[in-house]
Amino acid sequence: MICRCKTATFLKRAVLPGSSTQTIRLPNHKPDNFKTALIYLYTGKVLLDDQNVFEMWTLCQDLNLEELRLFCEDHITRSLNVDNACALLASALVKEDQLTLRNNSSGPSFVERCVHFIGDNASECFQTSGFLRLSKDALIRLVSSDHLALEEVEIWRAVLNWARHQVKI
Repeated sequence: MICRCKTATFLKRAVLPGSSTQTIRLPNHKPDNFKTALIYLYTGKVLLDDQNVFEMWTLCQDLNLEELRLFCEDHITRSLNVDNACALLASALVKEDQLTLRNNSSGPSFVERCVHFIGDNASECFQTSGFLRLSKDALIRLVSSDHLALEEVEIWRAVLNWARHQVKI
């Protein structure tokens, strides 16, 4: 498999010289996601859905599967729309935090894509229920961006609506 996929460097580290088998333990990942990654390594094909794509993305980060990671990012970007942009931003921020804790630094690119998309479509995205459910950190990241295509007063109103929703007024 190492010959088939140049990015499968994790296998070089996991298999001991002279040993025919080695157990690879990935406690932070689901077995189904690892199975999906193995299928991709053998066939070059992968079936992603919005439910598992961030978990696959994280697995790719951890295993240095660059091609599959980029495929995951492309899948997320293609599925990004006004209705799910805020929810995807929230998920991406959680994964970014996890990657930062593991000293893996290539995660922020997708968060920035979400921020740019929401900024370009701010008037529509700010009207969604996903915006109202954003965490405080996600909201701060979003309104701190220079990419919001709204007047300051509209941003203020959106943040005020978010705050009202948080305290259930």
